[in-house]
Amino acid sequence: MTLKIGQNTIICDSSELEGDITIGSNCVLHPFSRIIAKDGPIVIGDGNLLEANCVLINEKKGTRDSSAPMRIGNYNRFEIGSEVRSLTIGNCNVIGIKTKLERGSVLKDGIVIAPTVNVKDGVQVQNYTVMFHKPELIVNISSESQKEENKLSTTEQIAFLKNMLPKYNNIRN
Repeated sequence: MTLKIGQNTIICDSSELEGDITIGSNCVLHPFSRIIAKDGPIVIGDGNLLEANCVLINEKKGTRDSSAPMRIGNYNRFEIGSEVRSLTIGNCNVIGIKTKLERGSVLKDGIVIAPTVNVKDGVQVQNYTVMFHKPELIVNISSESQKEENKLSTTEQIAFLKNMLPKYNNIRN
């Protein structure tokens, strides 16, 4: 296991880290969040927030699937209970509560995915998209402002959590 952690990143003791993992600076891993690099490394950029019971897992689907790194950009928020198997996630995205991203899905930048949505293998979600449960409710907002709003809200949450989590949780050194 290789673990590289950037400056000012907070990882709660109860989070699980397994395999070759690189975590950028100013990230927060809530209690019981999990990063499992089973079949390839996981590289996480700066300013990412993994809420409680969130799982990032790099695991092959079958024998024909190749090992590849999972790459997650900057300023993404993975909300409570989300399960991420996608190998490519851009910047400034919000992944809703209990959302699932299958291995072959791809997220670009500035995306908001509603709670409990399942993004299937092979789906490529374009920049500045808001995804709901029904395919006819996919909205492309075509605005860089959504990306900046996602980044700002994630950054504000991280700043708050960096103060609060150490008061109530054991933090890894």
